Amino acid sequence: MENKRTFVLTAATLALVAILFAYVLIAGVSRAVPAVSSGEAAGGDSVEVYGQGKVYISPDVAYITLGYQNTDIDPQKAQDENAAKISKIIAAVKSAGIPDADIQTSQYSVNTDYYSDGKSIKGFIVTNTASVTVRDVGKAGGIIKTGYDAGANLFYGIRFDLLKRQDAYLSALAIALDRAKEKAAKLASDSGRSLGAVISMRESQVSDSPYYYSQYSNFAMAPAVSGGAGGAGTISSGQLEITAVVTVTYKLN
Repeated sequence: MENKRTFVLTAATLALVAILFAYVLIAGVSRAVPAVSSGEAAGGDSVEVYGQGKVYISPDVAYITLGYQNTDIDPQKAQDENAAKISKIIAAVKSAGIPDADIQTSQYSVNTDYYSDGKSIKGFIVTNTASVTVRDVGKAGGIIKTGYDAGANLFYGIRFDLLKRQDAYLSALAIALDRAKEKAAKLASDSGRSLGAVISMRESQVSDSPYYYSQYSNFAMAPAVSGGAGGAGTISSGQLEITAVVTVTYKLN
């Protein structure tokens, strides 16, 4: 009799547990459905669009890197010769109208040059370069020629950029926002809806690198820039492309 009562109670307990489990499962599903099917959460009451804006603008500054490199078995003589040459180059650049504040040493190094055995010293290489900021891009070619004529034998290229790059970027950003809104309005109209307020807005980072004309390690390799025999050559600054990108989510009415 006792065994029979225990069996009945156990069966009842299991049945109760099964009912409770089913209730919890059904209740959980019923709560989850509205969150998933909600139009706003699923994007049904909003539209996300991408907008890109670009502006093209002529650069207003040029950065030129030139210098002098020499070798001597005596490290002190090598440095003395280099100092004399770079001083002459910088003086010539200054006489061409570049102020002290726009001339900065960008590299100075003394390296040992070995013979092929890797042990015997052939000499010491001294490298000295200066970065020159040219705020009138039309004079960039003339500055290169001036440096070449003064004895520069290194030329590490010319870079065109904007002093007020942020202003140009803000113009591109305004265009990107307009494009995004145009797209959103079109999508809303085509779907029989009207465009509402902005829900969210995200700006994407775009890397707009300054424009490099060319890059050479030695003037002998850049006859078109140095003019071969010291001419200024032809340098075109062109235009810079500034890009802005945004992602905007609008509410749909």
